[in-house]
Amino acid sequence: MITFVYSPQWFYGIDIVIDLVSMLVLFLIAFFGIRYFLLDRNNKNYLFLATSFLMLSAAFFFKILTNFTIYYNVLETRHFGLFSLTYQTLESSDLLFTIGSYLFRLSTFFGLLLILNITKKQPLSSNIIISVLFLVLSYYAQNLFHLFHAICFFLLFFITLNYIQKYKETKHKTTLMISYSFAMITLSSLIFYFMIYGKIFYAIAEIIQLSGYILFLITFITILRCGKDCDYSKKEFSNGNYEKNGNEKHGKKKDKT
Repeated sequence: MITFVYSPQWFYGIDIVIDLVSMLVLFLIAFFGIRYFLLDRNNKNYLFLATSFLMLSAAFFFKILTNFTIYYNVLETRHFGLFSLTYQTLESSDLLFTIGSYLFRLSTFFGLLLILNITKKQPLSSNIIISVLFLVLSYYAQNLFHLFHAICFFLLFFITLNYIQKYKETKHKTTLMISYSFAMITLSSLIFYFMIYGKIFYAIAEIIQLSGYILFLITFITILRCGKDCDYSKKEFSNGNYEKNGNEKHGKKKDKT
C-alpha cells in the first residue's frame, strides 16, 4: 500500500497539535451540549448538537492516529536501513492507517450531515440517499481524497448559509460568530482540496481550520459567561425553539389586548 504524505516536512507534528486542539474544542462543546440536554430534555437539538460535535471530535482522533502512523513510517525509514525491519513495520501500520482513514471520513461526514439537519431539517429520504451514495463512493471511488473534501465543502457551505440566514432573522452577535466559524472551516475544506498542487496548501488549510475552531471556542465561552442573560444564544447555537417561544409570547400579549 502506498501512503501519501501531504504535509510539508517542516509541518510534521504541528498539524497533529492543531488537530488535537480542534478535537478538544469539539469535545468540550459536545460535553456542554449533553449538560444542556440533561437540564432541558424537551430540546432534543442539544442532544443532536452534542452527538454531531462528538462525532467530529472522534474524526480528529482518527486523523491524528493516521497522521502519527504516517510520520512514524517516514522517520523510521530514514533512520533504519534494514529492509526487513521497514517492511514489517509498514505491513502492521497499513491496516491501522486504512481503518483510521475510513473512520475519519465516516465520522466527519455524518457529523456534518447531522449539523446540517440541526440548522435546517432535511427530508429523511434525502439523508438516506446521501449517506448511501457516500458509503458506496467511499468504497469504489479511486479519487476518494477529492470526493471527500468536495462533499465536506458543500455540507459546510450550506451549514454556513443556514447560520447566516438565521443571523439575518435574529441579529444575535453569537449567531454571527458561529457563522464566521463555519465560514472559516468551509474555506479550509476548500483549500484542502488543492493539496495535490502543493503541500503548502495543507499547512494553510490546517491553520485556517484551527482559527475557525478557536472562534467556536470563544463563542461558546461567551455564551457560558452570559448565563441566563444569553439563554437565547444557547438556543441559537443548537437551533432551538427560540423563535417559536418568542411567537408564543407575542401571542399571549395579543390575547391580553
